[in-house]
Amino acid sequence: MNMECHLSNSSSTSTNAGRMNSHSRHMEVLARDFLKHDGAAFEEESTGRNNYLLSHASIQDAAQVIKYFAGRRDGIDGMPGGESGPLLAENVLRQILRAESVGVRVPDKLFVLAIEGWSKKSGHINVDDARRAENLLKILRERTTRRAQNYEMTSSMSETSVDNDRKRLKLHLLAFNMVMSAWASVGCSQSAQHAEDMLREMCELHNSDRTNTIPLPDVVSFNTAINAWAGAYKSAKANQISSAERAEKILHFMQQMSEDSNADSISSAPTSTLMPNRITYNSVINAWAHSDEEGATDRAEAILHYMEEAFRAGRSEICPDRVSYSAVIDAHARSGKKGAPQRAMALLKRMEDLDEAWYSNDVRPNTVTVNVVIKAWENSNDVEAPFRIDELITQMEELAKAGDAYIHPNYLTYQKAIRKWEGSREKEAAARAERHLRHMIKLHQAGCENVRPSSDCFNRVISAWVKNKANGSALKAESIVDLMEEFCESDAKITMTPNYLTYKRLIDAWSKSKEAGSAQKCEDMLNRMEKAFQSGIEKLQPNTQCYLTAIRAWTKSTEEDAAWRSDALLRRMIDLSRDKNGQVKPNAYCYTIVAKSLSKRGDEVATKRAEHLFECVAEMNNDTEAHSKNMPTNDLIRIETMNKKEGYANEANDLLEEMEKLYKTGDVDEMPNVLSYSAVISALAKSGENGSAQRAQEILHRMEKLHDDEKTSMKLDIVVYNTVLNAWAKSQERVASQRAEDFLLHMEQRFHSGLSSIQPDKISYSTVMSAWSRKGGKESVQRVENLMNRMEQFYKAGNDMVKPDVYTYNIQIAALAKAKNIRAAEKAEKILNKMQLCDIKPDHLTFNSVIDAWAKCRQEQRAEDVLRRMISLAQDGDNTLKPNSISYGTVLNAWAKSRHNIAAQRAENILIEMEKLHRVENVQIEITDVDFNTVINAWANSKKDEAAERATLILERMVERSESGVKNFAPGIISFNTVMLAWANSREQEAPQKAEDILSRMELYYKNGTHNVKPDKISFSTAMLAWARSNNNEAGKRADILFRRMKAFGKEMEPDNITFHSLITAWGKSDVKKAHMVLDQMVEDYDSGNKLAKPNVSHFNAVLNACFSVACSTKTGNQAFEVAISTFTDLQNSPFANPDSISYSMLFRMCNKHMPAGKKRDELVGKMFKKCCKEGQLTRVVLNDFQKAVSPGLFRKTLGGEQCREGNVHYQNLPPEWMRNIRNNRFRRTKVT
Repeated sequence: MNMECHLSNSSSTSTNAGRMNSHSRHMEVLARDFLKHDGAAFEEESTGRNNYLLSHASIQDAAQVIKYFAGRRDGIDGMPGGESGPLLAENVLRQILRAESVGVRVPDKLFVLAIEGWSKKSGHINVDDARRAENLLKILRERTTRRAQNYEMTSSMSETSVDNDRKRLKLHLLAFNMVMSAWASVGCSQSAQHAEDMLREMCELHNSDRTNTIPLPDVVSFNTAINAWAGAYKSAKANQISSAERAEKILHFMQQMSEDSNADSISSAPTSTLMPNRITYNSVINAWAHSDEEGATDRAEAILHYMEEAFRAGRSEICPDRVSYSAVIDAHARSGKKGAPQRAMALLKRMEDLDEAWYSNDVRPNTVTVNVVIKAWENSNDVEAPFRIDELITQMEELAKAGDAYIHPNYLTYQKAIRKWEGSREKEAAARAERHLRHMIKLHQAGCENVRPSSDCFNRVISAWVKNKANGSALKAESIVDLMEEFCESDAKITMTPNYLTYKRLIDAWSKSKEAGSAQKCEDMLNRMEKAFQSGIEKLQPNTQCYLTAIRAWTKSTEEDAAWRSDALLRRMIDLSRDKNGQVKPNAYCYTIVAKSLSKRGDEVATKRAEHLFECVAEMNNDTEAHSKNMPTNDLIRIETMNKKEGYANEANDLLEEMEKLYKTGDVDEMPNVLSYSAVISALAKSGENGSAQRAQEILHRMEKLHDDEKTSMKLDIVVYNTVLNAWAKSQERVASQRAEDFLLHMEQRFHSGLSSIQPDKISYSTVMSAWSRKGGKESVQRVENLMNRMEQFYKAGNDMVKPDVYTYNIQIAALAKAKNIRAAEKAEKILNKMQLCDIKPDHLTFNSVIDAWAKCRQEQRAEDVLRRMISLAQDGDNTLKPNSISYGTVLNAWAKSRHNIAAQRAENILIEMEKLHRVENVQIEITDVDFNTVINAWANSKKDEAAERATLILERMVERSESGVKNFAPGIISFNTVMLAWANSREQEAPQKAEDILSRMELYYKNGTHNVKPDKISFSTAMLAWARSNNNEAGKRADILFRRMKAFGKEMEPDNITFHSLITAWGKSDVKKAHMVLDQMVEDYDSGNKLAKPNVSHFNAVLNACFSVACSTKTGNQAFEVAISTFTDLQNSPFANPDSISYSMLFRMCNKHMPAGKKRDELVGKMFKKCCKEGQLTRVVLNDFQKAVSPGLFRKTLGGEQCREGNVHYQNLPPEWMRNIRNNRFRRTKVT
């Protein structure tokens, strides 16, 4: 029966495989047909194959091919354009798109399938993959826009077309989210920034979309952008970007969009599909959990607390779940702070309590949650940590036995326990680790696949026994290897086998054992490795270190033939090296220890052999190439640290620990020296591995114990202590700067206890100061100052070793500059003064840091004063202090950003000075168009009457210098646009004509071949703005001419809502009907496909403002009032915007100005006021305008008698819902009279 079942299953499996192979071959044939086609069939409609390619069947086949290969990693071997599955799918799509030229409709779903191929590509997604996905999305958008312009999608408003539009938008949103997901998967800060930019651009495009072609990003879109930053924390950290802050900013942006969407709805209940959900908040928490910024853990917990409070307030969609709590627990686990495990345990207890209080399984702790708590204990230095882990595992096992489906220990649970016990110093550590391992095997044999132990678990238990000093530890370690082999043989599914590390540790265990026969056991393990290697397991090839360990075991053995056994192993090494085996090459140390062992026997044969080996050592010493091989272990350690291969620091550390243990067993020759310890400490400091600084410090503490032992000759010096300090200073751990300072305090204590050789010097203090300075923040400034004060005190007391120098002071000034406040800048300059009084010569970095400190706190005059001081010192003969480009550039930018009345003039003065110095050959002052643009922008933003003229003069200087051949001075489009803005801001009568002249000049330059000054939308919009701001009656006509010139450039210069706003304002100066017509044209443009022309409330308000500005004569006043009413009515019915407080204020003013007082005006204004309050748009200004527009009786009746007592109204006492949609609303107690 079993055999029949087996045969049946085999037959079924082979049948399915055959079908799959047949389907694959069919897909390959279709793909080859599509890709070999040259496109001629799409241009010539004939017969045969061409008709097929233009048929509906061809589209269906293409869809199958795209779907099939988009989900595969591999394409078709040897086929151009089909090297990978996603690439082949894309090329098939591009090929079939050619059919659209003859009327074949290619469905949007094919694009989604092709984009999905790139976004879900197997393996790591790179930038090119994401860019290909985005290019397909752009093509999809362009096709949709063309269809919209041809009224293919908007001409019919039937239920079918609406349903199709809904499906299309859903597909487009899916494609958009996939492209964002591709960028998020790249995992770097640049790709995360790109994903965020896509999100924000999509929001803007949707807001300006009239053709219903651009979908509104949904919660998935925002969550993807947040996850992009959350996953880019390593790259962001390298680029000094806070990925967690960027993720939280997107959350705030999402909340703002949600509030805006809810404000537009009649109901006050949140109905927006953009409401952040639980996944959103969890992603932000996860971003903070991976951040190493100060306070990141607290920020993650604060967000969790907000979710709890919001849930209690009725926001069920953001109820925290176990993912939320696990992420915060993980943040504590990663922090490494004291008390982190206790805080993790408190959160676990909170989850258990909330599970009972909320009756929700979503918050119930599961295996992952408890594992993260265990991780917190694992990362802790608490001596009780392994016991706490065991207690948690016991609780998990009891819950699992009781039937709890959420908590049951898995592989990670036991692995973390084994790892923690391996590093523990408890006597029972190895036994505890082995107990967990055997329990994992028992559970796996009972059917629990998720607890199958790995080779790492076995190796760590072996390592725990190796570290155990009790008798029988080596035998215990060997029993674990036997257990590992038995476990592998017991299940055919297990492919794990003992690896190199397994046997290496076992050889080490027997070599250090004092038991009889340990040397033979050591050689047996070596032979097992050789046998496995010869059978084809290349990873088990023993190397020089394995043979050396076995040789040393025999040289320490008391057995009769031990010396000859060590010599036999040496001969084997020599034979293997002759076979050019790169893994085994005996060095002089191997020859030396074997020769010493043989010489101790005393018989003639052994003595001759020893003499021969010593001769070999002498030859190696004379051989320059082989000289490095003649080394005792101390030198081997230093060579190991110089190799800088992967894991070199750990290898060197293993050698060091082996020497220490040999020395403790009585081998005086094997005592590590200062150079060995220093080499290992330095290697750990440079390795960049987690915990390397802690390990370096532990090694130094072992050196201290050797030094304190009077029987040893260990010497301690300041170099090795400074190396540990440097390891902490360069560590990426959050507490690194504090640990560095703690270690410095330890040095001082050791020094005061009588160890004069490790007296901290200025390098020691400067290293710790540098660690705090890099961290930044208020605390860092104070810590750096405290360290500097200690140095100065010690120096005044006679310690010349800690005399502060220019490097030390520069560190302190750099820390103060990062504080960005006046007090810190004042301290920085005081330090500069102090340096000169103490005969410590400041350098460029000193002065530039002080300038930067003043510039960052907006004290531009003080920054320039420091610059003048540099100039004065240089003129007095100190040429080393001549200001450089950084010095001048910092002051220039400070003045350009200043709001001071003379800021622009001062910035230009600095620029003129830089120009003069630039002409001097021996002064290295670099100046570019960026500096000129900075000054032009300063003039453009100033309120000076001559600002526009001065900006123009600077532009002319740039043109003149560029035409004379000076590099980096050519003005670009930014230069011209900024000068036009200066004229637009000017009140001079000829300002709009000047701005237009500059625009014409740009057009002329562009026609003559200067492409970097081609006018863009900003150029035309700025020129139109200049006319709009003028009092010229011809402003509307001139702006309209510019508008038509702009549209003549084609689609690339389609006017946007800024352009239309300027045109509306310009026409409003003379003809309100034309202004209203521009608004109508704007709607038409948007409906025709110009998604950038989407009107908003400001455009309607611009028309209303124009109407209000018209003189109150009978003819013009009545006309303006009619246009205003019509515009306000359009705004109320508009799908683009709703009236805001400005709209209502302008309407009330129009009624007050153009309507006679009476019942009719009261009815209209009263009705509009109620609607204003209902929409939450009431401001103090609106309230004042309403009071002026209606009769006192209606005013009191509308607001209530209590509110209008004695004719006064307290705005604060009005219902809050009346002003709920007013941004930055403040309930200040003010009166409206």
